[in-house]
Amino acid sequence: MLPRTHAGGGESDIVYKYLATKNYPSHDLLIECTLSQSTGQRHMEMEPVSRHLATYMIKENKNAYCSFVSNELHPMVISDFRGRKAMPFYLTDNEYVESMKILMLDTEDLRNILQKDLRYSDIYKIFDEAFCDTSLDAPPQWYKLMIKEKIANYQPMEIYSDLAMAAERNE
Repeated sequence: MLPRTHAGGGESDIVYKYLATKNYPSHDLLIECTLSQSTGQRHMEMEPVSRHLATYMIKENKNAYCSFVSNELHPMVISDFRGRKAMPFYLTDNEYVESMKILMLDTEDLRNILQKDLRYSDIYKIFDEAFCDTSLDAPPQWYKLMIKEKIANYQPMEIYSDLAMAAERNE
């Protein structure tokens, strides 16, 4: 389940377009995957991922966010992407976004999402709560508490019937 290649220059690896449901607003999700690790990840991914999302928000849909996926997440990358919530990103003097929502996952998180059969509405809720969190935890600790542990400890709600779960999957 590891990425094998990368997208063309200047583009996100995957883009999903979601219509509004009772669980989330209309939005687009950009997924950026990397095989880079350690300081290489910091050098190769921090600026391009932010630039891809900012460009997409300006040219396509301001209601977009990004999920960055890697085998392991470098603490500086977590810190930079978390900081984008409160830091403008400029493409030019006149083209910029005030804030960006970039959330991260490692491949262990992906494995847990698949094994636990999380629905997108559950993932969106975890990501939205993490993004809106105002704690002053160090970004690597914030990621561990707000994303990693919530995914690892996810328990499906027992009130969902098979029919309700199937209907939600078709949203």
